[in-house]
Amino acid sequence: MNEFERTKALYHDLYRLDTKDGKVIASDFNLPNFVRKRAAYFINIEEISFLNMVNDILAYDETNIASQYSFIGDWLPTTKEFREWRDGLPVNGLEMLMASYLIYGKQYVDQGED
Repeated sequence: MNEFERTKALYHDLYRLDTKDGKVIASDFNLPNFVRKRAAYFINIEEISFLNMVNDILAYDETNIASQYSFIGDWLPTTKEFREWRDGLPVNGLEMLMASYLIYGKQYVDQGED
């Protein structure tokens, strides 16, 4: 899938929210399992704010963020696979996607194998 198609899919996932019985039904977010696992790790850390959680998951400034984790707990380094996925999509779209996933998609977190 080329960059345009990946970006188009990203925004499709963001804006394809439906409702049923008054509750939001989010898209499946089409996230690779390694992204879901990374999100699941940070979801369980209570000492960080929601916006910091989004930033920590995406870890654009990993060195700076990782140094702050000496006060919170263990830092989960990004993998090459994660960085390639993250860096191939627009920052603002990824931030919105991750925020939507954290709000609506926790039921999609899969701890299984990749």
